[in-house]
Amino acid sequence: VDTTHKLVDAMEHTTHPPTALVAASAVGFYGDRGIEPLDERSAPGTGFLAGVCVAWEREASRASALGIRTVILRTAIVLGREGGALPRMAAPFRFGAGGPLGNGRQFVPWIHIDDVCALYLAAVENGWSGVFNAVAPDYATSARLSQAIGAAIRRPALAYAPPPILRLVLGEFATTLSASQLALPSRAQAAGFRWSHTRLEPAVQSLLAPSRPSRLVRTVRRRQTIHAPISDVFAFFARAENLESITPPALRFELESKAGVLAAGSSIRYRLRLHGVPFGWTTLIAKWQPPHAFVDVQLRGPYALWEHRHAFEERDGATVMHDAVDYVLPWYPFSTIVEGFVRRDVEAIFDFRARIIEQRFEAA
Repeated sequence: VDTTHKLVDAMEHTTHPPTALVAASAVGFYGDRGIEPLDERSAPGTGFLAGVCVAWEREASRASALGIRTVILRTAIVLGREGGALPRMAAPFRFGAGGPLGNGRQFVPWIHIDDVCALYLAAVENGWSGVFNAVAPDYATSARLSQAIGAAIRRPALAYAPPPILRLVLGEFATTLSASQLALPSRAQAAGFRWSHTRLEPAVQSLLAPSRPSRLVRTVRRRQTIHAPISDVFAFFARAENLESITPPALRFELESKAGVLAAGSSIRYRLRLHGVPFGWTTLIAKWQPPHAFVDVQLRGPYALWEHRHAFEERDGATVMHDAVDYVLPWYPFSTIVEGFVRRDVEAIFDFRARIIEQRFEAA
């Protein structure tokens, strides 16, 4: 805070001020916010780090009053090979003592070092101004990050460090490590920034074991032609209550959140039964571009990652719908035992959905 204050003071009194100031900040600005989606418009949180970031950004923003274009990058945990958090986080895994911090359910914003460097360059060169979240467009929990590290160096990620133990060892700083921040890179996406590393597992693998490919992420792709206008097809998917009709009855789908039209940032809560086992599922609409595309991401549920990308194109009066689902199972390496069964389940769900959609629009 003091350094930024003195730097802006120097800009005010020089005869040749810079044309732009790109200032660092951190996602600590948001404090501990659970599964609340946090974009650049979100209010600051509470706690020591949030207070530091608020004061830090206030000093940087003084440059705007001097006519200097000012960009503030709220930076996530930067993953790099030669420094920062990743080598320290990976060290316990090599002795079989690695695992999530806290309960593993908190969201940990991250970004690959190549991408954070590219964001700073884009902020300098592309005329950006204001606040940007310098995070990857991939929302990972502490458990998923730990699993990615363990898989990269071929070690399990089972040694949980519960909050009471963290507080005993680390004192007040334990609260910072167990904070949850679901930070979204909304402004960078809107500006057309392209990330080189958009998925956590291959990003970690590229840094810790670049000679071996990451095998955690699985993908299912489908294409279906629907004989209806694109506006009608997208409108069907835009209503949360229609999810029940395209879900196999054996899953006993129950919508818990309010029905209505979806939008960017919408959250959907529902319950399912998988092979008789009940579980809750919370989905975030991470991208919404009617009538051509949307993306939904699991925030809470049975998968370590579930991201479903929907794309629609109009062709000769019909609509071609493209689906791509990336998913990661928890509890690696034990999850490899059930991997084939899970894939068959996922494909069966898509088969059922395709039949119902075809019947519905043919009847219409």
